[in-house]
Amino acid sequence: MNNEKRSSKRQKTSIWIKELRGDYFFLRNATNLSDGGLYVENAQPLELNKQISYIVHLPDKKEIHFKGKIVHSKNDTFLKGYGVEFISFEKGSAKDLHEVK
Repeated sequence: MNNEKRSSKRQKTSIWIKELRGDYFFLRNATNLSDGGLYVENAQPLELNKQISYIVHLPDKKEIHFKGKIVHSKNDTFLKGYGVEFISFEKGSAKDLHEVK
């Protein structure tokens, strides 16, 4: 039985994103991407439902700014990270992010 809650297919990727936390940022690796969100590798689990701002730097120097909500967090031996559901994008950014796929 499939327990997937996603409405869109995930695609493997490897893009570096900036996770913004007040005056600081952390570089994270997103390992899959879908129309609804992405999965981020991270050694520490994050609080569910927490909203975080992100920036993706594309090779053409364009930046994609978006906000996301932590919807699941894993901290097991082989898979550590968290799932982010997209909440909002700056104008045009959603289209640009999906071209990364």
